[in-house]
Amino acid sequence: AVVLPLAFAFAIASRKAGPQAQRRGPAAIVEGCIVQILGMALLGIAALLGDACNPFVLAGLLVVFGIGQGMAMAPLFGLAMSRIPAEHAGAGAGAMSTLQQIGNATGVALVGALYLGLRGTYTDAIALTEALAVLSVAVATTATLVHRLKPAEAPATAVPNRA
Repeated sequence: AVVLPLAFAFAIASRKAGPQAQRRGPAAIVEGCIVQILGMALLGIAALLGDACNPFVLAGLLVVFGIGQGMAMAPLFGLAMSRIPAEHAGAGAGAMSTLQQIGNATGVALVGALYLGLRGTYTDAIALTEALAVLSVAVATTATLVHRLKPAEAPATAVPNRA
């Protein structure tokens, strides 16, 4: 029940993010990454203050993260697919989906291992804050890479022969 608001926030934000990204380009995705980092920072602060155990506080902070993730993820897929030629769209979508699954599993394993490793030495709050800091660096790296992208070239259209 605590995580459900994150899912709703993600769904609503991702629905609105597509048109924003079409109008504004990669800058809209970068803003989503910034909102995700803000959500993680707020969660880390709440953990250090002892408020993260309150399910209402946790749900509210996860909404911030969910909004940022929705702002970034849906348009990021669109941006990646826009660079794949139409004749390779199926293979590109399959490869992208596979890479997403591998990235998700690897990220959960690495950040989970980091958290559990730190938890043996430090408090849960410090371990969580450190794990969130690592995630924030990963999101910031993504934002930096997206920001450096050049706009995709429009596909060449055939000009009718008027001979």
